[in-house]
Amino acid sequence: PCAAAPKPITAATLFTGTQIRALEWPSLTAQWLPVTKQCSRGQYAHQGLLLSTHAAGLAQNTLVVADVKLPLRQATAGADDKDNDGRPFLSVVRRLPVPAPVCRARHMPRDARHVAVATLGAGAAVLYTGVQQTLPTKDEQEAPTQTVQATEQTAIRLGGYEGKQATCGLSWAPQQDGVLLAGGLDGTLCVWDVSASTATSPPQPSPSGPAVVAPLMVEHGEPVSDACFHPRTPGLMGVVRGGVLELRDQRAAKEAMVLRAPAEERLCSVSFSSAQEQHVATGSDRGHVHIWDTRMAGAPAHRFAGHRGAVLQVEWSPGMGGVVASTAEDRRVLVWDTTRVGRPQSPDERAEGPPELLFV
Repeated sequence: PCAAAPKPITAATLFTGTQIRALEWPSLTAQWLPVTKQCSRGQYAHQGLLLSTHAAGLAQNTLVVADVKLPLRQATAGADDKDNDGRPFLSVVRRLPVPAPVCRARHMPRDARHVAVATLGAGAAVLYTGVQQTLPTKDEQEAPTQTVQATEQTAIRLGGYEGKQATCGLSWAPQQDGVLLAGGLDGTLCVWDVSASTATSPPQPSPSGPAVVAPLMVEHGEPVSDACFHPRTPGLMGVVRGGVLELRDQRAAKEAMVLRAPAEERLCSVSFSSAQEQHVATGSDRGHVHIWDTRMAGAPAHRFAGHRGAVLQVEWSPGMGGVVASTAEDRRVLVWDTTRVGRPQSPDERAEGPPELLFV
């Protein structure tokens, strides 16, 4: 017999609108760009979006900069992906060729024109997209955006990192311009400082090819399943390798603080809270989300159960303190609110899930 489906979580508003667009090729990465401009009529905002292509050897792989039109007023989605002007809500404005499929792409926090990319089998690089000049301003006409084909001369090569297997962690240091962290399943962990190479925008091409930046730090060990910098503490980084979380200071050779999951669990993912500086979220291979307080690192402060597979990614909300999202091999996204832990529930509420579970 089939298992009973879980009851849905009741929410006041699930979505104000839905837009669907089929991509030409699968994308292994996605990140919003911090570029938002209103169109001339004030009905839509233009938002930049980073995507990639996985062409499986059938076409040139590229890093894609897309322009997404988001309605400023609540609207009912139509049967297609076009707004009332007949223009698609998502259009490609720039393609940058890369030698292999991109598994991670992240823009520099203070200059979104510089994007770090980690490829499957062809190492890592920093590309200059010029994205701040590609989206329409509110005074420009709503003309279709032209695709610009960039050349590989805009790339800065990152030395010491081959990316023989998938890169699971790619993170810029928010408090240190140009400092970048990458770690992959081949066990390589690198930190670079590309600030000197990105000081000129756009980077000046060299007849000898792209500049190569040597790593400040390179390590080889157990597979790295995630890695990121702390959003508020300079130099602090979290590295998940070998099933445990290492909290390390990139600027000093200090022994790492190690956080281990209870029992036989292995950690898979990590995210630092920007609202509560001491709080860290991790996901485990048993489907649990752990909330840690680094001042009491012996055991997690909370453990949330809801997934039916390894939790591959966790992410704190940048605007709602205490809210964290998780996604896992069960193809579900769960949203949790740590401020609701222990809240009294009615029998009907308990049937829908624990009080901290906001949305499935």
